[in-house]
Amino acid sequence: MAPSYDLDQAPVVVTQARWKVNLALLGIGLSLAAIWMIRNDAPGWLVWGSGAFLLSAGAIGLFALIRPARLVITPERLCFKDWTGCRCWAWRDLSGFCAVSHSIAFSDAKAPVWRSVGYALIGLAPLNSGLPGSFALGTERLVDLLKTARARWA
Repeated sequence: MAPSYDLDQAPVVVTQARWKVNLALLGIGLSLAAIWMIRNDAPGWLVWGSGAFLLSAGAIGLFALIRPARLVITPERLCFKDWTGCRCWAWRDLSGFCAVSHSIAFSDAKAPVWRSVGYALIGLAPLNSGLPGSFALGTERLVDLLKTARARWA
C-alpha cells in the first residue's frame, strides 16, 4: 500500500528513498575495490587515508539504511529527522520553497546571517536553508506539498 501524502491526515511522513542510499553504498564499495586494486602502485598513506574515509562513509551509509531520513509535516511545524538528530521549523518562519539541483531550498527567517551569505555566493540570494532531495516522493512533488502545507498552516 502506497503511503498517503494527504495534508488532511496530518502528520504526513515522507521517508528517504532507500534505493538512493543503496546506490551511494554501491559507489563506496566500488571505490574501496578500486583502492584495493591500486594499493601496490599508490603511496601507503594515500591508500590508508582513502580507505579510512570510504569505510567511515560506508558506516554512515549503513546507519542511514537502518534509520532513514524522514520529513514530518504537521500543522505546527516541519521537522527533518535523520541519523544526526532532528531539526524543526515553524511554518511562519519558512517561505520560498524551490527545487535546486535535486535538493530543496527555502528561506528560514531564523537562520543565522552567515548561512544567507553562503547561499548568496551560489546564486540563491533570498534562500538560506535546504533539505536533501533523497525522498521517495520526488523533489518537485515534495516542493509542491511543502508549498501547500505552508499556505494552509502559516
